[in-house]
Amino acid sequence: MKNLYGVVVISLYCATANAALNELSGAWAGSIGGASIAVCFNESEGLKGVYYSDEFKAPIRLIAIDDVFSAKDKKIETLSGTKRSVTHLLVRYENTLAKTEQVVSLKRVNNSALYDSCSSVAFAGKLATSRSMPTIEYQGHVYNYYKKNGVPLFSLTEKNAVTDKINKDIYELIHPLKTIKAFELELKPSLGSNGSIETSEASITPQFWSSDYLSLNFNQWSVDTGRSGVSWASHTWDLKTGDRVDPWAWVNTKYLWKTPYSGTVKLPKKLTNLLYAITDNLKNCPALDSYDTYEMVITRQGLLVSSPATGNDCDKEWNLTWAQLYPILTPEGKIAAAKMSGSNK
Repeated sequence: MKNLYGVVVISLYCATANAALNELSGAWAGSIGGASIAVCFNESEGLKGVYYSDEFKAPIRLIAIDDVFSAKDKKIETLSGTKRSVTHLLVRYENTLAKTEQVVSLKRVNNSALYDSCSSVAFAGKLATSRSMPTIEYQGHVYNYYKKNGVPLFSLTEKNAVTDKINKDIYELIHPLKTIKAFELELKPSLGSNGSIETSEASITPQFWSSDYLSLNFNQWSVDTGRSGVSWASHTWDLKTGDRVDPWAWVNTKYLWKTPYSGTVKLPKKLTNLLYAITDNLKNCPALDSYDTYEMVITRQGLLVSSPATGNDCDKEWNLTWAQLYPILTPEGKIAAAKMSGSNK
């Protein structure tokens, strides 16, 4: 079953007239290879359906074309209907790579009305919670990560007072109740109208991890906004105290948060002067201190600073070493540099 989602070709055939196809609307349940599956169809012009595994909860959209439902993603499996009634459906599951077939029985979900849409609780209820992901390793460090009701949940696996403090802070940053409500408001209309999941997306991924500091990238995309709806920013914690720290303070400025995924920052004068001193081809570019935001990432060698991406020659990235930064670092920044470089300078 591990190849059932994301890497499959799935077809649901029903050799009947369109009127009979409409009798498939509603939620269905069964199992393939011991794994529970759910199938649902919207009763609409050009009947649309969705297919997912209870384990992976990765829906694949099914679209009716000449009485054939299909969803393609360049691979090897098919799901085809052979007999149909209002409450019971037999399908033939074919894995063309393994050259195996099996007959699968689908039954209408209890309390699923004939014309329930795929936004109904009978089908969409299970999609609110994704399966837990296994422990993930990043550069020798481990963490747990999964999504629940559209909320990315990140937690350090080591248990002590410091990690408990950090895990609590991460959880509170994402405003789970607000995010869950937004996810539900987007999910049901999407399933009910076109049989797909079109919701805002959010993620949390490690960006830097040492024995002293952890930086996580918080990334968010708002549905129906295109590229303009993407926002991201980094949060950093001191792994000795559990306190959140602002690496921008190390160069004598402050990141002003708007949301957990975005904010503004102004380059301080000394950093601006340093960037001008080491950068060519800025003559026709906006002044470096005119931008209202930059991205900063901690590295073991120093700080990686990036200007806003505009798609032209003015996009810049500076990989600054601790040696370059040392003359402009605040006392707090010099302590951080000493920890990173193993030097007292």
